[in-house]
Amino acid sequence: MAMEVISVIVPIYNVKNDLRAAMESLRAQSFGDFRAWLVDDGSTDGSGAVCDELAREDARFCVLRQKNSGAHAARNTALANCQGEYVYFMDADDLIERETLERLLQCARQTDADIAVCGYQIEYRRAGHLADCKSVPGFDGIMAIPGALPDGLTTELIFPPWNKLYRRSFLMRYNLHFPATYWDDTIFNTEAFGYARRLGFIRYSGYRYIKGRAGAETAKFRPDLLEKRRAELTALERLVYEKWEIPTLDGTRMIADCYVRNLWGCLTASFMPQVSRQKRRQIFSEVAHDSAARHYAAFITKQAHLAPGMGMLLRCPFITPVYLVSWLLAHIRMIAPHGFDRLKR
Repeated sequence: MAMEVISVIVPIYNVKNDLRAAMESLRAQSFGDFRAWLVDDGSTDGSGAVCDELAREDARFCVLRQKNSGAHAARNTALANCQGEYVYFMDADDLIERETLERLLQCARQTDADIAVCGYQIEYRRAGHLADCKSVPGFDGIMAIPGALPDGLTTELIFPPWNKLYRRSFLMRYNLHFPATYWDDTIFNTEAFGYARRLGFIRYSGYRYIKGRAGAETAKFRPDLLEKRRAELTALERLVYEKWEIPTLDGTRMIADCYVRNLWGCLTASFMPQVSRQKRRQIFSEVAHDSAARHYAAFITKQAHLAPGMGMLLRCPFITPVYLVSWLLAHIRMIAPHGFDRLKR
């Protein structure tokens, strides 16, 4: 098979029930000159057999196998093997819109961008049914680096890997790989955006990110959650202030919106049933003494429903109001996760 224009990389682990629908959405792309690299990361539920079926049905699909090592390792394995001019990352339990590859490629070529970025939809599932959806809008524009922060750019557009098309030679030049950590895609993209000299953006909503499936990684509590959020903050500060050289109010507000929102996510997650009271007290104590939280809370914008109030509460010297609001949000999150996401954004 001749070298493809776009290499589509899909890490796969125990997603048999959703894999076929995801890959059918990929097969239906209006731009057909791609090769899908399906990396079976030691699946035990029959996902590997579905991969083999797809490869037999469509010559553009090839299967790589490895022992279970995580999504980051699966993506890196495919990066070491693919040959496309551009690289696109997709998750095996989401859906891609029909014109996504075509429109991202057009953007990348017209703007000469190292990374092309589109908007996306978040779909909230409950008991297997669509409960709600939320749009993360893209915008039409170019960002030359260093340069001004474009209107509409948020961390929700920066962090995920599946709303972007990357020039493969750019990834190779800077030896960009996914690190062996949770939220590897966030760290990968803050690094990639720091090295890119030109970014292209389109308004098109090209991806459907599914939340609320049983067993999803994003539904689990991690004891080091707060530590990871602080590492994310450090990476974002380095990107905005050092790489992009944007010490402006707009850059600080973008960081503030992300960090304060994430801190409230940590606080509400501490009320999950598997979290001990001791661990919950530890999280609240650390947030209460977090100087970065108090600093960035002062820069919260008024775009989100509860964001200004959340910022004000984090600056409050008393922990009780923060505890009570976190408890309330935790119950909203349990009953209606989509409602919780809307409130904190």
